[in-house]
Amino acid sequence: RHKRLPVVPVAFLDWSTLLTLRTLPRLERDGVQIVNITADIDSPIVSNPPMYIAGAETITVLDREQILVSVVADAVSESGGPAVSVVNVSRSDVNGPFDYVTKQNFSNPQTYQLLDRATTYSPITVSSQISRISDLNVTVNFRHDWLGDLDVYLVSPSGRRVELFTDLISNERNMVNTVLDDEATQGIITGKAPFTGRYMPEGHLSDFINEEAQGTWYLEVTDDNVNDFGRLNGWSMEFSTVGLSPATVVLQSSDTSEVSLGGAATRTVVIPANQSSVQTTIDAVDDTLLDGVQTVTVAATSVNVIGLDLSSDTVQVNDDEQLTFALTGTTIREDAAAGAVQGILTRYNSDLSAFSVRILSSNTARL
Repeated sequence: RHKRLPVVPVAFLDWSTLLTLRTLPRLERDGVQIVNITADIDSPIVSNPPMYIAGAETITVLDREQILVSVVADAVSESGGPAVSVVNVSRSDVNGPFDYVTKQNFSNPQTYQLLDRATTYSPITVSSQISRISDLNVTVNFRHDWLGDLDVYLVSPSGRRVELFTDLISNERNMVNTVLDDEATQGIITGKAPFTGRYMPEGHLSDFINEEAQGTWYLEVTDDNVNDFGRLNGWSMEFSTVGLSPATVVLQSSDTSEVSLGGAATRTVVIPANQSSVQTTIDAVDDTLLDGVQTVTVAATSVNVIGLDLSSDTVQVNDDEQLTFALTGTTIREDAAAGAVQGILTRYNSDLSAFSVRILSSNTARL
């Protein structure tokens, strides 16, 4: 794409000037891009600017989409055990390319009473996803004393509004499993009750192509006359979408004596189709060593999608080895002989090097 950059002033008597260029992340796996930068004279305030030969340079922009690994907890205790922290695994290529084709169906079976000279909105919420519409069909069911009173539109989450049909020349009462489809061979305006089958809408559902599928869609129904009554008996949408293909990611812990992935050094997770992330967990492992704070790396080591770099994150594992002191009795006479009550000092680490422990009494006049 060619784009005119801002004019860069060169001061009087200066040989050169410095300008800063910045990259524009596209969040798309679009490979290596070659960009040409051209510098030419632009001096609207000078009547006869010097006629320089334009300067030009070429720069290679390397793609930088990646699998991102983020351990939610900055630090955990080694005694935390299973699922001590969540790990978010995500992909940055949320703008494509979109190469996963699927069909999806969503419906609202609820019945709505249609009031005279009023507009009714019936919603369908499409689940969160990263996809774009490639085809869309709508199925409607009505029972109304005069179908010609109805003006029916489909409204997308972006607010785009497409006419399905308005003011049909029909005094019939039923519209049953009527599919509005741009690829149908007969228009809805020439149809007959009960309009079962496929009909071209009056507007173009293709206007929704490349819109996001996710969000809340509305069937907008207006009864623009009086005296005749009816109801909407449910409706549905069938999408064809293109989105992100599933991504299979292998995670690895750098130290399974501190952090494991389900008891193992590695775990395979799948970012589902049309999604940008998935969550998993790590387990804390008590190694029974008095080894202080340890830093463990959780890294993505492979992914089945070409063009995605790999990343990692770290988590600190705090030591939790304990030293306990217990008495063999809870009471003692002040004239008891030495050793009538004993103290038991226990350590729970397995590296049994010698060390000194200070024992303190809160009342040395008694004990």
